[in-house]
Amino acid sequence: MDKQQLYEKAKHGTPRFPVACFKTTSDTNQFQVPLHWHNSIEIMMMFKGNADVTIDNKIIKADENDIIIINSGELHRITSDNESLFYSTFIFPVKMLVFSNDDDAQNYLEPLL
Repeated sequence: MDKQQLYEKAKHGTPRFPVACFKTTSDTNQFQVPLHWHNSIEIMMMFKGNADVTIDNKIIKADENDIIIINSGELHRITSDNESLFYSTFIFPVKMLVFSNDDDAQNYLEPLL
């Protein structure tokens, strides 16, 4: 399997704010997010139901109130046979944790002070 073929091309957020939040629900017993990877960090919070989250060939059983962190570059997928699945996902680039880039407050508000 060529990992590059599984790269998720979807853009999350905007160039100025490259963050995305998703709420996902399922009403079927065959829910699946296909195997993929991206350069962003993904944090999932399970609110209802359960799912199997596969991260680099390791299956994690995610239940209600669990938080799953998927690091940048990790192959992952989500499957569930739970018809009442509900989880939220927060996706953001790694560079947001470095704090080496100026944000809008520094660029626009500090000169006014």
